[in-house]
Amino acid sequence: STVIVGGTSRSSDLKLSLAKKHGADFTIQTDKEDFAKAVMQNTSGRGIDMYIEASGAEQMIMTVPDIIVKGGSVCAVGLTGKSDIRFNWDKTMYRACTLTFNVSSSSSAWQMGLDMLSGGRINPRPLITHRFRLAEFNDAIECIRKNQAIKVILKPWD
Repeated sequence: STVIVGGTSRSSDLKLSLAKKHGADFTIQTDKEDFAKAVMQNTSGRGIDMYIEASGAEQMIMTVPDIIVKGGSVCAVGLTGKSDIRFNWDKTMYRACTLTFNVSSSSSAWQMGLDMLSGGRINPRPLITHRFRLAEFNDAIECIRKNQAIKVILKPWD
């Protein structure tokens, strides 16, 4: 299957290049390209079967009915931070897609994730771009604010 990852140019140096390095077929800078148009071009006009919307960005959410195939699945995990957003509900209804919202998980999901990590089925190391001592907490926060990190580890001891 084809994997397409979108992100802003602000995050592209780290996140989009990491996505490409780890198997994404295409990456799209959503602030420089029309995401829906690029998706359709990269899928020969077919669209996508599964869309994981993790940004919470209204412009990305609005692309759902334009890129999802009929009967496809959408998993929304990104919060918008707004009480209302524009969304073409009727157009999405005609796509007959499954829409799942998920912002929390049960303890069994955490246990499953921990088991996958400890069993070596998931390697989080490529996502950890920086490590700081706990005393360098402010430096770590600044690194995150400047989009210079994907995941930061704070070490309570040296």
